[in-house]
Amino acid sequence: MTPSPDVQNVPDVWWLLEQAGDYLKLNSKGSRGDELRQHLADALSQRDRFVLVPKESTQEIRTALAQAYFFDPNDAFVDKMVFVWAAGLAAAPKPEQKP
Repeated sequence: MTPSPDVQNVPDVWWLLEQAGDYLKLNSKGSRGDELRQHLADALSQRDRFVLVPKESTQEIRTALAQAYFFDPNDAFVDKMVFVWAAGLAAAPKPEQKP
């Protein structure tokens, strides 16, 4: 069995992007700085749509996927796989909340 990933060592990508934006506000003038800040703002606007998942599954993820696959009453294969994927993401390990 694969050990659970150490989620405490995963960088907080959103925080890093925020810090880069703050740095640019203070240290970058002109159109290039404005362009970079806009790219960072565009990336940060996606934070509710994406999560970081471990490369290797955990037992919790495998269990959630199996349970979702066999529980879903929908017969459509694609719909079932979306349901299964959502169950796997929900079971993925999560780091402690940062202040």
